[in-house]
Amino acid sequence: MVDKYTGNTYTLVRHGEAENNVLGVLSSMGSQREYALTERGRQSVHETAAFLKQQSPDFLVASPVLRARQTAEIIRTVLDIPLTIDTRLCEASFGSFEETKYQDFLEFMRVHGTRAIGAPEYGVEGYMDIRDRVRSFLLSTTAAFSGKNIVVVSHADTLQEMYAELLGEPIGAEQSDGHWFPEKGSCLVVMRDGQHSFSPAASR
Repeated sequence: MVDKYTGNTYTLVRHGEAENNVLGVLSSMGSQREYALTERGRQSVHETAAFLKQQSPDFLVASPVLRARQTAEIIRTVLDIPLTIDTRLCEASFGSFEETKYQDFLEFMRVHGTRAIGAPEYGVEGYMDIRDRVRSFLLSTTAAFSGKNIVVVSHADTLQEMYAELLGEPIGAEQSDGHWFPEKGSCLVVMRDGQHSFSPAASR
């Protein structure tokens, strides 16, 4: 972890499996409908919450997207700690591709642009935009708190950019093959002197 962020421990939690994951559909804050956690997703989050209870976190901050809020509510109930919602932790904006198939979106981006920059003309947020959001979150959190174990409940791209920011890596570094990918319902604890992870059996 880079020096400027070492004052706190960050536990990065990806939401549990949700209905849109099963359907292979993109969904962020711009979607016409919200997608709830599946039963399998809820079970995996309960497993992760039991693991997190041993880590004694101080509070939760979560994305406003339903699947992340539901994940955070389960953890909050099990751990009995405060929860706040922060829009800087939301899913990437998919613009014109909200409610479309994930694979169709990836094919479009391969032909017409890069995920790093996104496609502003279609309202698609890039990794650069996500990095700006998570950097803002980390800097403001660092200014407000010290010595805290903070649970962050968010989405794959957002968490990967946050992890890269914590380590001082370039934008998009964690999205390449062989790097960290947060499985649904899993968590990664990032501390000053190392890190460790937990992956629930229900999500394997």
